[in-house]
Amino acid sequence: MRLPCPFFEEEFTAAKQRYYQEMADCFMFYKGELCYAVFIGTPTDWSSYYLRYAAFIKDFRNGGRFQQLVSHFIHILKANSVVRIETDIAPSNLANIHLFNKLQFNITGITLSERWGALVHFTKILDLTAEKVFLDQFCVGTRPQTEASSANVISGLST
Repeated sequence: MRLPCPFFEEEFTAAKQRYYQEMADCFMFYKGELCYAVFIGTPTDWSSYYLRYAAFIKDFRNGGRFQQLVSHFIHILKANSVVRIETDIAPSNLANIHLFNKLQFNITGITLSERWGALVHFTKILDLTAEKVFLDQFCVGTRPQTEASSANVISGLST
């Protein structure tokens, strides 16, 4: 099976096709006949969602469209009771690292594998109480990754 989308270059093996049909959520975004973006993800438990793949064709990357689409995607997941979103990004993909930092994702790990190489693991906790517990237990120092603490840091500097 080959999807009508420029993001899938390799042929789907039977195992890959079965994975996409049975396990993965595939979100394809079109403008007319043109598929300009795709997100692929999977629920990992009752409240967590893993964004496995996100891509935009080059002509649609400017103007903040990718950030808007990811923000919209986050709102959809939150509306469907997802508490935590996770993703992995290659350290060399500075644009996406910057974007996910801007969207208040926290770096929660680094993995190394022979298949994917080095990846930085990002987590965004959508429930404010759960996020506070996470930040209290695992993050030290100021917390500019939350809107409330960003306002506190900025107001503290201005006094």
